[in-house]
Amino acid sequence: MPKKNPIANELFWRARLRANLSRAQLADLANQQPTMAACKHVPLNENWIGRIEQGRIGGGMCHERLTAICKSLQVDDPADIGLIAERRLPTRSAPTLARRALPNLVAERGDPRSLESQEQQRVNERFDVARINRRPLLDTLRALAAELGLIGAEQLPRRLIGIADIEQLTKITALCRTADRQAGGGIFVEEIDNVARLAPNLVHQKVAADVEPQLFVALAELRYLAGWTAFDAMQFDRASRHFTAAERFATESGDRSLLAFVRYGQAKQLQHQRDNREALQVLALAHRGLTATPALTATVRGTEAASLAALGDFDAARAALEDAVAAHSNIVAGNEPNRLAFRDIGEVYAQYGRVYRDWARRDPDQGVEAVRWNSKAIAELGPSSVRSMILNRVGLTSSYFLAGDPDRAVAEGAHLLHAASQINSPRVVDRIANLRRDAIAYRGNSAVDDFLASLPQPVRVAA
Repeated sequence: MPKKNPIANELFWRARLRANLSRAQLADLANQQPTMAACKHVPLNENWIGRIEQGRIGGGMCHERLTAICKSLQVDDPADIGLIAERRLPTRSAPTLARRALPNLVAERGDPRSLESQEQQRVNERFDVARINRRPLLDTLRALAAELGLIGAEQLPRRLIGIADIEQLTKITALCRTADRQAGGGIFVEEIDNVARLAPNLVHQKVAADVEPQLFVALAELRYLAGWTAFDAMQFDRASRHFTAAERFATESGDRSLLAFVRYGQAKQLQHQRDNREALQVLALAHRGLTATPALTATVRGTEAASLAALGDFDAARAALEDAVAAHSNIVAGNEPNRLAFRDIGEVYAQYGRVYRDWARRDPDQGVEAVRWNSKAIAELGPSSVRSMILNRVGLTSSYFLAGDPDRAVAEGAHLLHAASQINSPRVVDRIANLRRDAIAYRGNSAVDDFLASLPQPVRVAA
């Protein structure tokens, strides 16, 4: 029986990324393990692997499957990948059937309808998630801030700031980063804003010289996250203040990679505001004096590609995307900072989708490519990337309109509206409202007219 309100299995997902395997590759590798010869269930497939990552399968699998998965991911204890060692006999829900091959999205370049049946079921299931309960999150945030003395006192008592304080700041950032990705920045934008503005008071305490750079890094990451959540809440002025503060602390820390990452966040906001020339100028600064990790290179170059395409320079956009893919192939698990640990190939494919959507608005023949790349992004995004998944479903809906398939667009859009109701992200709402741009060409189609009527209004930005 499916789990109700499953929790994504991050341990399993990260283990698959460390092994550099796609879901289909992991399923195939597990099926080739000798222990599977005794398994009486159907062979594993990528959808089944996806259900593990969604948290829908955690225990109850047979010994043969469990052993094969562990060997394929090179772990000894199932608990290390979030699984429970528990044997059950085959049931009617798992008959012995031959495995059916799934179409290869990388090779598929034809009618966008060929992508629909495979992706629709996978995406619909993944979005059957519950909202994060806001109260426990805020209680934890306040408790962590209180332990640092940031709230609950009129002024900070004079004391020595050490590694434990920096670790406490890092815990706040990690907590809020996860909540932001899964539930949207609107869930706690006011609270993280308050903590982030108070945290720099720690600089005025006694800080040892060898600890100071680490404190600056922690403060930069916290201010960046506060800026990002404000951006997601479309509070652009507040976001800009936090991004500017993050830039100051990153500069003081001497960490050029962190500074480049802050500028990536600034560029993303500029892109949403349709100021792509300014975004490219900010990203050009991000490259200065930088020895980037592969994940950072993939992030910055992919972001540049989106702005280049928006300005009509599709050759330069494709070159940037190729750089992003090449950089991603060089990522070594464990060598990236936590702020980039969530990056996976799905994020790069999402930028491909964005580029080809802009291209399709000028050349309708590119609409099929837009569908293909958005579908690939959806297939590869990690289970906790809820907002990214919804944004890519927005992109897929647009892509179907651009590919001349309004029926598929309306069907995808209906699922999208349900999924978007589960997070608090004004930016997502604004992107959904903007679907009118591509849907309007089919006005007069009754289904499209009904869909247009169901769209939210664009989000008003406070002056």
